[in-house]
Amino acid sequence: MRKRSLPWWATAVLAIDRAFERARDLEKQVRDELFLSFGRERAEDITIAIYDRNEEYRPGGKRDPFVGLHDWEAKLVHDRRFPTTGRLLVGAAGGGREIAVLTRLGYHVDAFEPSPSLFASAEEVARRSGRARVARGTYAELCDAVDGRGPLADLVAAGRYDAVMLGWGSYSHVLDRAQRVALLRAVARLTRGPLVVSFEVRRPPMRRTDRMPRLVQNAARAFGRGAPPPELVFYGNVGFLASFDRQMLEGEAADAGWTVSTFAETPYGYALLTRSA
Repeated sequence: MRKRSLPWWATAVLAIDRAFERARDLEKQVRDELFLSFGRERAEDITIAIYDRNEEYRPGGKRDPFVGLHDWEAKLVHDRRFPTTGRLLVGAAGGGREIAVLTRLGYHVDAFEPSPSLFASAEEVARRSGRARVARGTYAELCDAVDGRGPLADLVAAGRYDAVMLGWGSYSHVLDRAQRVALLRAVARLTRGPLVVSFEVRRPPMRRTDRMPRLVQNAARAFGRGAPPPELVFYGNVGFLASFDRQMLEGEAADAGWTVSTFAETPYGYALLTRSA
């Protein structure tokens, strides 16, 4: 049988391709670890700034606010435990994608979003719908709002909601466990209905190259930062995230009086929480 081989130029191109892949992998690892070295104290501001620059979630972007719900979101909204009518609260509403669909389905929606540019987009979606209100604020400010304080107090002052939805992946942006439990408790004070959450799924740690630790140590030292918190992850397009498995989510939910009634890890981590008996 004739031996098959690549021409010399194809072998050279593939070698160059592998070299660029290794260089890109190393750059991504260094980038992520450098951002993680900033720690929690600045993570929220960095994440909001990244979303504010991300045009994917604005009208005309890849995640245009009028593209509709994801399949898993539609599944949860049409779950028998989710109300078919009523008032909904949507947190971290982004450019208004959930607002656009939920108002078309007949719900009245209150929503909030911390990014200035995404808030402006969500506000426009709400104005067009005629069935929604939007305020600018964070999950920490929602916790204040249930006690009548902060910029979201007026938004949630009108009374209880029939259900609450935390925007796509946004539960993972609350990096501290105690703050997540506080958020779940605040939501429990606003609704007796279900809660939709979605999150980054916990994965096996990424393999590090042999050179990476020294590069990161030298770079972090130059910025005056220490080692990154091991439980956090960072992505260049969405910022800082905490990742979860089912046991972690169930523990946090139980501490706040919720039960995880539906849980899945694909295509994204998502769950439907109901109030514990």
